[in-house]
Amino acid sequence: MAHDHTSGPAADAVLSALRELVEELLAEPAARQILRRFAAQLLEALGPEDSSVGDSIEICSDDTVTLNLVSPSRPAAPPPVDVVSSAEAVRQLKWAQSVDSRLSPDERQAVAERAEAAGEFTGRPITWRTVPNSELSLIPKRCRIKAQACRWNLERRRLLEAGKRFSEGVEPRDAELIAQAKQVPDCFLWMNYHEGPTVGATTAWETLGECFDALADAVAALEESAPHADDFPDLFREILHLVAEAQSALRSAARAVHYEDEQEQDRTYNWLKRTAAERGQYIERHMRVDDPADPTRSADLRRRIAEYMERLEARRALDKQRKKRLGQLKYHAQRIQSDADDDHAYNWDKVLMAVDELVAAGEPPSSKELRKHLLPILDDIPAGDLPPNVELVLREIDRFLAENPEEEPRTAATRLTPEVQEVARRLAGRSIVLIGGIRKPGHVQALKEAFRLKDVIWVPTREHQSVAKFEPYVRQPDVAVVVLAIRWTSHSYGEVKDFCDAYGKPFVRLKAGYNPVQVATHILEQVSDKLPTGGNAEGSP
Repeated sequence: MAHDHTSGPAADAVLSALRELVEELLAEPAARQILRRFAAQLLEALGPEDSSVGDSIEICSDDTVTLNLVSPSRPAAPPPVDVVSSAEAVRQLKWAQSVDSRLSPDERQAVAERAEAAGEFTGRPITWRTVPNSELSLIPKRCRIKAQACRWNLERRRLLEAGKRFSEGVEPRDAELIAQAKQVPDCFLWMNYHEGPTVGATTAWETLGECFDALADAVAALEESAPHADDFPDLFREILHLVAEAQSALRSAARAVHYEDEQEQDRTYNWLKRTAAERGQYIERHMRVDDPADPTRSADLRRRIAEYMERLEARRALDKQRKKRLGQLKYHAQRIQSDADDDHAYNWDKVLMAVDELVAAGEPPSSKELRKHLLPILDDIPAGDLPPNVELVLREIDRFLAENPEEEPRTAATRLTPEVQEVARRLAGRSIVLIGGIRKPGHVQALKEAFRLKDVIWVPTREHQSVAKFEPYVRQPDVAVVVLAIRWTSHSYGEVKDFCDAYGKPFVRLKAGYNPVQVATHILEQVSDKLPTGGNAEGSP
C-alpha cells in the first residue's frame, strides 16, 4: 500500500511536539526503559526494508534512547559502521588489496564491505577484485575513456559557466561518454560524476588526462611484451619500470584534484606487485607513496614507451627470423645426417647460409642451438673456404669439445675410399703432425685406424703463439706429413712450411674437418708426389 507522507510546516510542527513529548518521557527512568523496548520492537517489526524510520532511531549503549525524528523530505543520518572512520576503512581496504596482506578472497571482500559502509564515497561501491592478466587488455580501454572524460570535465565546466543550456550543450556529451564507459566492464567515470571532485586547476585536469593516456600506452605495451617475457627478459624488465612510473604519475595527478581511489592505478599497481613477486624481480622506483613519479612529464614518458615499442618490434622481427633460420638449419642438417653417401651440396649451402646469417643477426658463435645441429655432421663439413661467421662457430665448437670431451660425437666407421686406402698404404707405420684446434681422442683414433699410423702428434694452437714451438715436432724422423688445420686456427701459421722445407717434410693445408676421408683427399691433392712410396715394416699389414 502506498503512503502519502505529509510534508511542510504542519508536519514540522507535529514532529516538534512529538520530540517534546519524548524528552519528557525520557526524564523518568521507568518510562525510558519502556520506550527502549518499544523502539527495539518497532525496529524488528519494520525490518531492513524501511530505512526512513530505522535510520531515525538510535539506541545508545548506555541504556538511553535518542529519537532522531526528521522530516521525510530531509536526508536521514547515515547508520553507524563497525570501523573507526572512513579514512581508516580506506587504509584497511588498500592494505587488504595488496599482495602483502596475504588475506583470502573472502577476507578481502569483508574489508571492502566495511569500507563501503563507511561511506567514503557514495558514488561507487568499493569492492575488492583480483587483478588477473586479462585486465591488461581492459585497463588501456578504461584509461582512454577516462582521459576523454577529464578533458570533457574542463569543457563541461566552461560551457556551464558560459550559460550553456544543460540539455543542449552538456547532456548529449555526458550521455556519449557514459555509453562508451558501459561498453567496458567496471569503467566508472568519477571525474564526471555529480558527487565527484570538482576542485583543481585547469592544468591539473589536463595533466590528469595526459597521465591516463600515458598509463594506457604503458599497459598496452606491457600486454604486447608479456608473451615474450622469457624470450626478452631485459625488455620485460624495462616495461615493468615504465608501467610503474606511469601508474605512480597517475596517482599523483588524481590526488592533485583531490581523488584518492583511482581504480586503474590501483589495478596496475597490484598487478605489478604480484608479477614482480612471482618472477623474483624488484622494481626499484615509483612503487612507494614516498617515491612518486612526476605527472607533468607524461609526454616524455609516452615518448620513451613509443621507443620501447620500436625496440620490441625489432626484437620480435629478429626472433622470428632467428626461428626461421634455426628451422632451416635443423631441416637440412637432418637431411645430411640421414644419408652420408648422397650428394648434399644443396643442403650444405643451406646449412652454411643459415649459420652465417644467424651469427650476423646476433646469435653468439658459442650458441647451444647452433652446436646442437652441427655436432652430428661436423666431420662432413665440405672442404674449402667458409664464411667468417661459420669459422667462428666451428672454433667455438672445437673449444667446447676440448672442455667437454664426453660430448664429442662418436666417429662413424671410416669409409674405405680409394684415397683413404692409398694414404694408408703410403703412411702405414709412420706418424703425422696435426697443427690446429684442440686434440680430440676420438679423431686421433679414427685417423690412426684409417691410415694405420704409428701416432698422430696433435699440436694445439693459441692466439699469438710463436711458430718456434712447432719445430721439434716437425723434425722427428718418423713424421711423414705435417698437416695444418687452418679452419680451426685464427692464424695461417704459414711459417710452419719453412720448417717442413728445411726438414724435407710434406706440408698440407687442411681446409676441411678431421674426417679421414677429407684428410686423405687433401694429402693426395697437395703432396702425393712427396709421400713415401709405401709403409715401413712396423706399419705394414
